[in-house]
Amino acid sequence: MKINVKTRITEYDGSPIPIGNPADGNFFDLRLAIVNAINHVSEDKPMLSEDKSKTYALSVKIYGGNSVDLTASEIGYILDKAKEAHVPLVLGRMTELLDPPSIPPTDKTV
Repeated sequence: MKINVKTRITEYDGSPIPIGNPADGNFFDLRLAIVNAINHVSEDKPMLSEDKSKTYALSVKIYGGNSVDLTASEIGYILDKAKEAHVPLVLGRMTELLDPPSIPPTDKTV
């Protein structure tokens, strides 16, 4: 699946999330969210050597261009790591961008 990794991760209201001073024009994007997620190491779950190799290869691929072709397996790996690394807002935005069919429909009556 072709993914634009330069897509901005936005707040709940749709506004971009700045990195540092907003005037600098640097905003949190999918590329940064992916790389942060896949490089995340928790204290109770050390990264195995095979995961290190997979993470390196995927990081190189993510930085290889603005539009990246990701396999279902790679997307699954990214989202599994994102569940450990990111807050619900970032995880939700990543899921919307990487795996839209997995988002359950919103119950508008709530």
